[in-house]
Parts: sequence; C-alpha cells; structure tokens
Amino acid sequence: MASDDQKIQNKLGEAIQYVLQPPTGSNFLIINRTSDYLAELAEEAAKELGLKVKPFNLDRQGPYDNFPPELKEEIASGKYPRAFGFFTYQNTVWKRKETPARVEFLDKTIKQTSIGYLHAPGIKPDMILNGAGRADFQEMAMEAEKLLGPLKGVKTVQITAPAGTDIEIEIPSELIWETDCIIKPPDPYGDPGKWGNFIPGEGCIERRKKVSVAGREVEYPIKLIANGELVCDVCADSIDELVDPNKPIRISFKDGIVTGFSSEDEIFNDIYERWKAREKEYKGTDIEKTVMEELGIGINKEARKVKEMLEAEKMSGTIHAAAGHVRSHDDFIVDKPTVLVTYEDKSKRTIMENGVLILD
Repeated sequence: MASDDQKIQNKLGEAIQYVLQPPTGSNFLIINRTSDYLAELAEEAAKELGLKVKPFNLDRQGPYDNFPPELKEEIASGKYPRAFGFFTYQNTVWKRKETPARVEFLDKTIKQTSIGYLHAPGIKPDMILNGAGRADFQEMAMEAEKLLGPLKGVKTVQITAPAGTDIEIEIPSELIWETDCIIKPPDPYGDPGKWGNFIPGEGCIERRKKVSVAGREVEYPIKLIANGELVCDVCADSIDELVDPNKPIRISFKDGIVTGFSSEDEIFNDIYERWKAREKEYKGTDIEKTVMEELGIGINKEARKVKEMLEAEKMSGTIHAAAGHVRSHDDFIVDKPTVLVTYEDKSKRTIMENGVLILD
C-alpha cells in the first residue's frame, strides 16, 4: 500500500501533467512559502516527469507587502514555461494580510510572462489525500472543456436554489468564460501568462480593469450585472467558516451592485463591515460601490464541504459568486442550484438542475 507521501506525490504529478501540461523536458519552477513538505514532493513528481526543477524558497517570517525582486526577475527571465507555488499560512489573518502582495504578483509578474502557473494559497496535505486533490485531473480537464462549450455566447444566467437564491446575471460582452482545470498560456484575454488556483475544479468568469482615482491607478472589477438575491448556505470567503443553512448569508444585488447583506450568524458581519469601509474610502468616485465580480461553477467531484474556500468553491453541484472592490474579493457558495442560460439569439438551456450538470 502506498504511503501518504507517495499518494500526494502521485497526485501532484498528475496535476502537473494534466493541468499545467508542461513542454517535455522543460524548466519548472517551484515556489515554496512555509510549505516545505508539499514543495519537496512536487519537486520529486516534476523530476519523474522529466522536468528540470528549480526550487525558490520564500522567507518564512510574517506577511509580505511585496514579493522579493529576485523571484519576479526569475519568472520574468522567461526560463520557466510552467511553475507551481505552495503557500501555507499560520492563520487566516496572515493569509489575508498577504493577499494584496499575491494579487500584485499574479497581475504584474505572472500575467506579464509567458508562463502557466498553479497557485496554491493555504494548501494543506489533507486536501490532496482526502479532498479535492483526489480528483482525476485528466478527466476533469476534459469535463471543463465540455462545460465551456455551452457557456460560450451566454447573455444571461438565471440561478435559483433551495435555500432561496433567485438571481439573474447579465454577462458583459467583454468577459470570457475560462477554467482552472487547464493552465496553458496565453490568458484568454491576451495576457502572455495564465494562472489558476490549486486545487482546480471550476469554470468561471471574472475580470478587473484599471481605473484612475484621485491621480492613482487601481484595479476594479468589471461588474456582472446581477439583479436579485444570492443566498449562501455553504461557505463564505475570508472567514473560513461553514455557513449554518438555518442562518444563511443573504446578499441583494441591483444592476450588479450590492444593496443589502444580512445573516443571523454574527461572525459573517465582518465581511460587510470591510466592504463598507472600502466604499467609504472611495466615496464620491465612480468606484464607490461593491459589485458582483465573479460567477463560478464547481466541477470537482472530490471537493468537500469544508470551511476552506480554496477547496469548497470547487465542489461539484454548487455555484459561487464573488462580491468585490479594489483589492477585495469575497466568494459565496450556493448549494444545489438550477442554472438556466440564455444566448444572444434568445434560446435557452438548463446546464445544471438541482446541482446536477447537464452537458450532453
């Protein structure tokens, strides 16, 4: 019987082979942020695939305001067609404080280099041994391509669910559906590099734009034009706690803007308070409001209902939507949704019913 080490190494190897699909015999970069165990197993897996591995160990101290220039220069050199980054955090606060640095790294370094990058913030061995990492990565990549077919040309998405979600979302024409199950550059929008979270398992749509506010440039979401109510009954981002289905989170949207937030569970009110603080900071500008910025469909059959969003948002049988602002992105998961899409020609198709995908 294979040891846990061997099982994890095998699954990391499958992810490298079928998700990243690196060129044969190419250079491969492994970034390690207090995650020696997984990084070392990934290094062995990559070597078994015939890749030339270069490990890059980051500082083990507190959160970064910015990742080191040496790492950015190593990636920008163009020597590495593919890379894998493992980030293990002491606590949620540390992880959250470093989020701006990770976002800047992904947008300004990864996307601007011809590289395919798997990004694992908050990854744990348990996710690979007992959860989403048990997925058949080859099969999931094929299913993801199958999902993207009926999503092409979708004008609106109507979502209902047993907990009370009833929302219609118009998709702006400049946005493109993509998947994290296949990470090969370039990005669908034309950026040289492409990245996705590990563990993968979703088809999603989101995009940010650069805007100038008070003489400084910031990133702000291109809003999905949502109208209705989203009722989260599984898990909420940045809190890392499961939602009690009897005390769900209710978020109202009008024309893509958050107009209401409520939950009987006090712990989740911190999310809304952070949004209001951000809106106050940008009050009087064109980007004052928190908006819907992402819609995703989970397709990972091994992902579990756990408090870690990295895994939970990939659960087969769920959808998730994110509300966002400048450097703010919070996902909310809806269980057993029915998803009806409408195309430009007014034709309609149900692609998920009570959490079951209908792709044939």
